[in-house]
Amino acid sequence: MIFYTPLLMLAIFAIVQFSLTWYGNELAGAVAREAARVVRTGGGTAGSVQEARQRAVTYAEQIGGASLRDVDVTVTQPDALTVRVTVTGRAVEIVQGLAPEVSATVQGPVERFRADT
Repeated sequence: MIFYTPLLMLAIFAIVQFSLTWYGNELAGAVAREAARVVRTGGGTAGSVQEARQRAVTYAEQIGGASLRDVDVTVTQPDALTVRVTVTGRAVEIVQGLAPEVSATVQGPVERFRADT
C-alpha cells in the first residue's frame, strides 16, 4: 500500500491538471469566437480590432474568472474578406510551472453590407 499511494496521488494530479488544461483550452476557444465576432461584425476596421482585443480580455474574465490568465489576442487578416483571431493564455496549474500554454484560433469572413439591387 505504501508503494501504490504515491502513484495514485500522481495519477490524480495528472488527471486534474489535464482537466484544467482542457478547460483553459475551451475558454480560449470561446474568447477567440467572441473576439472574431466583434471584428467580423465591425467590418474588419482598425477600431473593431481594438474593440475585439478589449472585449476578449473582459470576456475571458467574465466566463472564466481566473481560469485563463495572461490572455493575449492576435488579430490578422489573411485577405480583405477574412479575419483570423488567435487567443493564447495560461490555464490554472496545480504545481507552479506545469500547465502548458493554451491557444485557440478562429477564422471567418468579414461581414459586409450590400445594398439591395
